[in-house]
Amino acid sequence: MTSREIARELRRALAAQTSSESPTDRLLIQQIIGKGGSPQQYWGTGLTVAGGIRVAAREAGRPVERFKRILDFGCGSGRVLRWLKDVTPRTEVHGCDINADAIRWCSANLPFARFVTAPHSPPLPYPSDRKSTRLNSSHVS
Repeated sequence: MTSREIARELRRALAAQTSSESPTDRLLIQQIIGKGGSPQQYWGTGLTVAGGIRVAAREAGRPVERFKRILDFGCGSGRVLRWLKDVTPRTEVHGCDINADAIRWCSANLPFARFVTAPHSPPLPYPSDRKSTRLNSSHVS
């Protein structure tokens, strides 16, 4: 993939962005970015990770806009998922996390996706079919 094609993927993500909201709760930012994290880091790292996912999917011959469903497992406050808005409505976008505060923030600020608070133990409240794409970019267990 050329740098021009990578730039095109990032432009798609940027063009779809309709909200300038980021969590104002310092704890939500720190859970995603780390101690001392800022809204700017939330935005920048989210775009970087989402761009990498887009490029990898395109390189694999299956661009994200062709996925039927995307689940961001451990989505936190939507740092990565927010950059995938342009694939909707063709692709269902879902996020889950055990942090109920983060899920409430996502539900209120990222209306293009569906969010659920995940249980601490399996199973997740999603079908276990092979037509869903699951993302996990920064989960620590």
